[in-house]
Amino acid sequence: MPEPLGTALARSPTRSTPPLHSLAPTPWGSWPAPPYHVMHIEASAQRMQPIPPRLVVRHLQSPRSGPHALQLDRGECVAIRGRSGSGKSVLLRLIADLDPPSGGTVELDGQPREQFSGPQWRRRVIYQSAEPAWWAPTVGDHFDAAQRLRIVQMVEALGLPQTSLDAEVLRLSTGERQRLALLRSLAREPAVLLLDEPTAALDAESTQAYEDLLRRQCGQGLAILWVTHSDEQARRVAARSLVVDGDWTPSSTALPCTGRASRPSWRSACP
Repeated sequence: MPEPLGTALARSPTRSTPPLHSLAPTPWGSWPAPPYHVMHIEASAQRMQPIPPRLVVRHLQSPRSGPHALQLDRGECVAIRGRSGSGKSVLLRLIADLDPPSGGTVELDGQPREQFSGPQWRRRVIYQSAEPAWWAPTVGDHFDAAQRLRIVQMVEALGLPQTSLDAEVLRLSTGERQRLALLRSLAREPAVLLLDEPTAALDAESTQAYEDLLRRQCGQGLAILWVTHSDEQARRVAARSLVVDGDWTPSSTALPCTGRASRPSWRSACP
């Protein structure tokens, strides 16, 4: 008859570890020190590299605007404000590599823009104007199968029917085109979204749905520069504001708390 397992272990001549009750407490508490090499957390932390900002702009300028300097973190939405003609749209187009700069640098996740091809950069940093361009007759022609699947739940979140994805672009209102253009941008999973007055043609309900969708996208790491002429919208969507004033660098301003607890800023600067 075979011996009970515990008895066999107690009699085994190969057992080199003393019984558990005979071990003194160790720095790990009442448990014995593990019989393997433990990673030294302090040394590992020293080797860890800091995560770079999502977007860094330094001395970016053109004959029409700048120089500009700003930093945008992952998941952050920053409002861009300023009078009409001050260069807000030019700034976004310079960042998106749609207008040629006369000086300055732009980095994405610590990588200089020069390390990307033009199409690669514009897939990662997407500029969306107030009236986006469409290059095919129907909305659906602008999405591949994977992209369409990616946005299927976002369509109704913006108050649009699923059939709008198959609509003819020329039959859509300006507000419908603005919302569908946002879906077209999000379907490409950009790292940075540059929005130029994207809700100018929307009513209050559609604007709220638009802002709510982008708030959730920021929660997943999307970074946004949002041009708006509305101080109220800037307070809703951003914790800080950059003011563009013609030929000088934007200045950062912390936005005050609006007192609307049901609609806090996405990255609130309020206590």
